[in-house]
Amino acid sequence: MRPLSVYCKRRGAYERARDEWPELRLSFEQFEQHLLALGHAGDQPREAGSLYLCLACALGLPAAHAALEALYFPWLRKELCCIDPDLADEMLQQVRSRLLVGPAPKIGLYRGEGSLASWLRAVALNVARDQLRADRAARARRTALASAVQEPGTAMRPWLEAPDELAFRAQRVQLCEQALTRAVGALSVAERSLLHNHFVLSLSIDVLGPMYGVNRATAARRIQRALRVLQRRFWRELELELGSLEQGEASELLRATARQLYCNVEDLLLHEPGAHGCSPGMFTSSP
Repeated sequence: MRPLSVYCKRRGAYERARDEWPELRLSFEQFEQHLLALGHAGDQPREAGSLYLCLACALGLPAAHAALEALYFPWLRKELCCIDPDLADEMLQQVRSRLLVGPAPKIGLYRGEGSLASWLRAVALNVARDQLRADRAARARRTALASAVQEPGTAMRPWLEAPDELAFRAQRVQLCEQALTRAVGALSVAERSLLHNHFVLSLSIDVLGPMYGVNRATAARRIQRALRVLQRRFWRELELELGSLEQGEASELLRATARQLYCNVEDLLLHEPGAHGCSPGMFTSSP
């Protein structure tokens, strides 16, 4: 049996949400069961109205889909245009599919603890990240194919080197990659998130400033500071691995492997940034 106080709170939240969305008809039982499914056993969601809208969308109410589209998707499109205007519409369609399609639409996972706008923006950024990665991989494959067509035999040249030279090079590249992995792993969550947003998702400082609640100059300083931290830690880890190498020899090795390291770093940045201000050279010069 439900405690009376819990019932009254849920009933009150339901009434407020229904008043906010009078065109969406959900029963109190549906709303209450949804709260329980989301883990709201005794507490109540701060954003009951938004949670009510998402439940109506998950249940397939056309009026709810129309309301979500009208209120949030024009704004989401602007956010995606800041990342890649040519892909914004395609990415927005993927957001719709991710949220509203399937037997258990993911829109129903919104828990009403933070603003619906922020939650939807996070979904859109994840879609953008996946799309940009897929596009980069496709471009890399096309470039490799074009190079092979233009220079027959190019792809075979490394295999013509002496086996011991290939083994030595592979070992050194592996050591560099291990040093980079540890350096990225030593960054804070905030540093990884900032670098991911800027260098993987290609969000400019004009976008990142408002996102973090700072001006563009502060956003730029934070990016540069995080880069310096990453670079110092990378060189420290590299010195542990290649302590016997002279500085010039280490730099030469890094120049040979920097492009691969640059491609790998986006996969190591686990949270949320591409082309603005970062290049393979960030790894090849000591701090």
